[in-house]
Amino acid sequence: RILINGRAVDELEALILNLFAGPRFGAPGLSLPSGLSDGLPVGLEFEGLAGDDSRILALGIAAERVLGYLPPPKF
Repeated sequence: RILINGRAVDELEALILNLFAGPRFGAPGLSLPSGLSDGLPVGLEFEGLAGDDSRILALGIAAERVLGYLPPPKF
């Protein structure tokens, strides 16, 4: 189980909702690395409505400009 907005949910359920629902409806999604937390990589995900591909890409480009260079995790 993992916490999402302070609520414990099944990890598999959360993954299924975020990874499989959007593509079935033609909704675009974009995942960006956004930094490290306790040395582990953290990602940022943008999702949109069907047909919003260019908006999601523009949002991703803007986020990359704000985030700047991100160091890789140390192993």
